[in-house]
Amino acid sequence: MTALLLAACAAPADGTEDATESGEDALSASKFAGAYTSYGAEWKDGLVFSLVLRTDKTFAMTVRGQYGCGHYGGYVCPETWSDGRTGWTDVGGSWKVSGTKLSLQPTGDGAKADPLAMTIGLNGDKAEVDGTIKPNRNIHATMDVDALFSAKHSVKDADLDGTWKVSTPDGSSSQPMLSGSMMSVTGDQVHTITFDKAKKSWTESRSGDPKPRKPLVTAYTVAGNGAGTGAGVIFLDNGRGSFDTVKIESAADDKLTLVVAGDRKIILDRQ
Repeated sequence: MTALLLAACAAPADGTEDATESGEDALSASKFAGAYTSYGAEWKDGLVFSLVLRTDKTFAMTVRGQYGCGHYGGYVCPETWSDGRTGWTDVGGSWKVSGTKLSLQPTGDGAKADPLAMTIGLNGDKAEVDGTIKPNRNIHATMDVDALFSAKHSVKDADLDGTWKVSTPDGSSSQPMLSGSMMSVTGDQVHTITFDKAKKSWTESRSGDPKPRKPLVTAYTVAGNGAGTGAGVIFLDNGRGSFDTVKIESAADDKLTLVVAGDRKIILDRQ
C-alpha cells in the first residue's frame, strides 16, 4: 500500500525561505521534508500509515479510519467496486512547520477543510507523529524514516541517468521490478531500467515486450536515509498519490545494488 499528494508555496529567488512572511521555520522545514511509513503497525483507527512532506511544500498522508469522506476538500476515502470504502483516508494538500509543529492544509474539491495540527519528532531512523483530524480524532504513529530529502547521500540524481541491465544475485529468472513486483525474464530476454535525469522520470522494460512497463510511480529523486549515511535511497513518486523508496546498498560508476520491497536485491549494470 502507498500514499498521496498536491500544490505549494513559493520561495525567494535565492532558494531560501522567508520564515517571517510564511510563519514557518525554514530550518525545520528542511529537516522534516521526507517520506515516512508505518507498514508493520497494527491497523487501528488513527494510525498514520504513510506521510510524505515534499520539498515543494505539498504533503500526502494515509490514515487508518474514515474521516471527511465525500465532504471536505483534500480528503479521499478509497473504495472498491465490491466492498465499498476500504477503511482508509488519503489526505493531500500543502504543509508548513514551526519548530516541531506541523500545519497540514488539505486542499481539493469540496468544502474548505481546517488545517490539521500535528507534532513530529525525529530519532534516527524513527519518527513520532501525533495530531488530530476531523472530527477531532487523534491520529498518531511511530514511523520508519524512509527518506529525508536534505540528508546526506553520496549518489545524486544525475548518477542514475541512462539505461541499466537488471539481474539478481542468484541469477534467478524471476526478477524483482523497481516497484517490488516480479517479472519473469527467460531465454534471451533482458530486463532494463532507464532513468531520465532531464525529465526526472524512469521506465522499466523487458526485451520482446511491445512497450515498456508503465510503473505506478514514475518520477524519481535520490534522498538520504534517516541517519544521513551511505549511498542514499531512491524516492519514487507518481505525482498523484502513491510512492515507494528503494535503498541503494552499494554504488560504483557502472554498477548499483538496490534493495526493493524491503529485502529483495537487484543488481544494475550500466549499458
